[in-house]
Amino acid sequence: MQRGFTLIEIILVSAMAAILVLAAVPFFQSFSASHQLDVNADDLLSVMRRAQSAAMGGKENSKFGVYFTTGPAASFIFFRGDSYVARDTEYDEVHNLPQAISLALNLGGPTEIAFSKLKGTPSVIGGITLANNNGETKILSINQVGRINVE
Repeated sequence: MQRGFTLIEIILVSAMAAILVLAAVPFFQSFSASHQLDVNADDLLSVMRRAQSAAMGGKENSKFGVYFTTGPAASFIFFRGDSYVARDTEYDEVHNLPQAISLALNLGGPTEIAFSKLKGTPSVIGGITLANNNGETKILSINQVGRINVE
């Protein structure tokens, strides 16, 4: 009596494995896009809170803030100074967003948020929306007293 697998059994098992892999690919892509959005929203939240904390702590007796660029090469930049234009470029920290993540501002016009010394109140209030290619969004909102929330 011979033992082993027939060619048909090997082909059937290979076909089933291929079907399972193909079914998992869209799930993995969706998970990856969602994870990438979460990571970048957490990074932005961290940078905004760090700018606020540095200003509240009176670090270097200066204001700190975050400047935003939109479009295909969206980014946000941690800066030290009263405004992005009047900043000390030595302190700039550029955080580039991946192409799959877009950034939109609802700050009433400005493309930056500067935090006041000691109080940490923001120069503007509103929201920053990050979105991925799957239509998922994360909104970071900041109110008049400087509370930053993620929705």
